[in-house]
Amino acid sequence: MSGVRAVRDGALGLAFGFRLGGGGRRRRRRAGCLGAPFAVPSPVGRRAGLSLCQIVSLRWPWRAVQSSEVVVLDPTRRVLSPEQVRALLAEAAREPALYARVALVALAGARPREVEGLRRGDFDADGSRLRLGRGALERTVRVAPSAAKLLGEAAGRVAAGTRGCLLEPWSPVRLVQSVRGAARAAGVEAGVHELRQSAIAVVWEDGTPVQHIEAYFGVSRPAARRDLVPVRDGYDVGIADVLQEAFG
Repeated sequence: MSGVRAVRDGALGLAFGFRLGGGGRRRRRRAGCLGAPFAVPSPVGRRAGLSLCQIVSLRWPWRAVQSSEVVVLDPTRRVLSPEQVRALLAEAAREPALYARVALVALAGARPREVEGLRRGDFDADGSRLRLGRGALERTVRVAPSAAKLLGEAAGRVAAGTRGCLLEPWSPVRLVQSVRGAARAAGVEAGVHELRQSAIAVVWEDGTPVQHIEAYFGVSRPAARRDLVPVRDGYDVGIADVLQEAFG
């Protein structure tokens, strides 16, 4: 199979392809915006020792359909283009508390509940490092410079009586609704989960190894998979740079 295809409702859809793996040159094929379903050629999955569904979904909240040639992501969740994400960020900037949250999702790949669970001790301003998640999904990652700057500013605005919260306390529901409203105002059809999905997609498209994506975004890995690319210290610096270049 020389290229990639995406099929939606029986018709040829728009797609962009990814090359998974560290190093090497990136190969891309684009047609239209990134909001369309996308597919991965099956030889990539075979070389990495993974099933196609594992490569595409990585147990993310995406539903995938597997065939002998392609995997098509569920089109009910869109992948936004960098221009759309930046438009949403610009709209969210009207409200500083919302802006910091949108930046954390887009520029650090944080989940809504992870954003609202942040404590003052979770952010190391000197190293631009942020601890996200709890339990098995806990990780400490380098965040994009734009996100680090906003985190520092947001922490300075939080009153002393907020029980150690890094940001002014919001409920996850308020975050979801506020992001949806900002997206509408920016002319973008998306929510907070599409923002995180778009962050993962842009890193994936850059050729980042699957294991690094799992570690950075807190994605649980298939138990039976054999890791071909070890996760070493400093892997997160490149991911932060990709997110900064795309959305910062």
